Amino acid sequence: MPFSLSQLEHANIDRRIYEIITEQILTGKLAPGTRLTEEDVARQLGVSRTPVREAMKSLAKDELVELLPRKGMYVKKLELHDVAEIYDIRAVLEELAVTLATPRIPEAVIDALKAGAETSREKMTSECKEESHAFDRELHRCIAEHSGNRRLAATIESLGNMVNFFRTTVIARADEQIMQALEEHMVIIEAMAVRDTAAAAKAMKEHILHTRSNIMSTLGEES
Repeated sequence: MPFSLSQLEHANIDRRIYEIITEQILTGKLAPGTRLTEEDVARQLGVSRTPVREAMKSLAKDELVELLPRKGMYVKKLELHDVAEIYDIRAVLEELAVTLATPRIPEAVIDALKAGAETSREKMTSECKEESHAFDRELHRCIAEHSGNRRLAATIESLGNMVNFFRTTVIARADEQIMQALEEHMVIIEAMAVRDTAAAAKAMKEHILHTRSNIMSTLGEES
C-alpha cells in the first residue's frame, strides 16, 4: 500500500483508510484470504492504529473483511451463499429501479449510455477489461439514480462494493462473460430508449441472474 496519510486531517483519516483498503481489495491487490493487522496497515500508511481500527469496522460491516476467531482479520473469501444472497436481492432491486427509470430517464442520458456501451465493446476487442467494468458500474448507478427513489438508489449503492468484489475476483478472468454482459447492457438500454418498461425490466432481471449464475459456476469450479 504505497500511500501516506500523515498530512491528512484527522477527521478524514479513517474514511480515507477505508477507501484505500477497499480499492486494494476490489482491484485484487489484496487477495481473498489476505491477513490484515492494525499494526501493519498503520505502519504502511503512516497513521496511528485508532483510525485503522475504525476503518476495519466499516470494512467488516460491508463484508469486505471478516474477523476469524483467534486468528485475526482477513480479506473475505467468496462463498456461494454470499453470491446467491446478494444477487437474489439485487435482481429484485435493479428490476424495480429500471422499471421506475425507463419512463423518466432523459434521452440525452440514454444516448450517453449507448455510446458508453459501444466504447466498452470496442475496448474489449483490445482486451481493456477495466473499461467494461467501469461502464457496468456507471450503467447501474445511472439507472438507480434516475429511478426517482433515493432510498432504492442508496440501497443498490450499498451493495456496490460486494458486487464489485465478485466482479473483480471472478468475472474479470472470463472474457466471454464480460462480452455477454456487454450485450445484455445494450438490450437494457435499447428497451429504455423506446420506453418499453416491461422489456427493460425483463432484460435487467435476466442480466443480473446470468451474472449470478456465472459467478456461482466459476466459484464452484474453483472450490
